[in-house]
Amino acid sequence: MTNVERMWWKIFSTVLSAVLVTIVTYLISKYTGDDFGGLTGGVGGGHADTIRKLVTKPSGEYLSCIGGHDAIKRDLQRCVLAPLKHPNVFFTGSPAVRPPTGVLFHGPPGTGKTMLARALASESGVPFLALNNAVLESKWWGESPKLLASAFKVAKEELAPCIMFFDEIDGMGRARCEQDQSCVYSFKCELLRNIDSVQNEPVMIVACTNTVQSLDPALRRRFPKTIEVGRPDLSQRLAILKVLSQEETFLDITMLDSVAAASEQRSGADLKSLFAEASNIRMEGLSVDLSTLKNGDDLLNLLGPLTWEHWVQAFQNLGFPLTHPPQPVPPQPVPPPSQPPPPHGS
Repeated sequence: MTNVERMWWKIFSTVLSAVLVTIVTYLISKYTGDDFGGLTGGVGGGHADTIRKLVTKPSGEYLSCIGGHDAIKRDLQRCVLAPLKHPNVFFTGSPAVRPPTGVLFHGPPGTGKTMLARALASESGVPFLALNNAVLESKWWGESPKLLASAFKVAKEELAPCIMFFDEIDGMGRARCEQDQSCVYSFKCELLRNIDSVQNEPVMIVACTNTVQSLDPALRRRFPKTIEVGRPDLSQRLAILKVLSQEETFLDITMLDSVAAASEQRSGADLKSLFAEASNIRMEGLSVDLSTLKNGDDLLNLLGPLTWEHWVQAFQNLGFPLTHPPQPVPPQPVPPPSQPPPPHGS
């Protein structure tokens, strides 16, 4: 075989291998759903299909279902819900009425940040696109920025008005440093660029984090509306307990006051766990054929009211200290028996 023949054979083998790889890749992606880094779909194909699957229906959680945070709810009604319900008013015409592009919830874990974001979607009735590291990270080099760009493209062109929710955004938007790999650095830059691209679009970006101080300064600047969701105070804990126990047939408000006072520094998630544990404790000793019941309402009607002993046992089971246990009522002094009047003449 001459040198020319060897050269043509090498070119033919390379082209044939490329064709075979393309065919195999297409067949695998078609029957397994793996787009191999977008080779068969690109930003407008496989990536967009992946993003569309992340759009969730309204969760059924409304702001009224969240106890406490009354000031935050009023703020969200003005700066988020009104623009999403009336995008033609707030996103066209004068920029003086343009709402903030990004809303950042920050605070300790379990205080209701994610619940507030989902309640916004339910209240406004707009699509809710939930994004996180598990969705946007890819094993293929350079595919994470493409997924991110596709998410913003779908939001602007197909879903708007909508909410893009970044859960635990500190996982993808930490402060840039020299130790960042090039793919990580490019992803952060792509995130900043895409947030800027929706400045005048009816796309509300909502994010939450437990460590706001770790975010990149440029990313924090793109969330002009920053809301701290702290641990509930006494009145807010009482409001949360009332929401949790609103289905109770026999509700002792005085006892809820004691539970709220005894659960200082507890988050909303802690109170939810506390109520669930107390409610389950009262099922001990219940002898009933559960197959005869239709649903949980029938079981609730058979259970007695929650007592203080149930709550105390729940505190112990969960390891929550009783910060302000109710003081026992001191026994009232018993008046001495009345003496009969002395006889006349004595």
